[in-house]
Amino acid sequence: MGTTITELQGVVARLVSVVKDLTTNVNHVTQTDGDLALAVPTAPNLVNTQDLRMPSLQLPSFCQDSVVQDDIFKICVVDC
Repeated sequence: MGTTITELQGVVARLVSVVKDLTTNVNHVTQTDGDLALAVPTAPNLVNTQDLRMPSLQLPSFCQDSVVQDDIFKICVVDC
């Protein structure tokens, strides 16, 4: 059963409506994003960035379990 011209025109009209709605939404989001960017205070100009460091981490150490006999030593060998 073929599609009639009227049905195709209805599909095209609906697609045009969806595209217009998407364009309106994108414009709204762009405007909101711009407003938020203007509302956020600017970060201070950092002259000395040498003091910025990642926090130190304590990594776990793994040892082979003598009871369970895990193969964890194949992943990370640590003197226990």
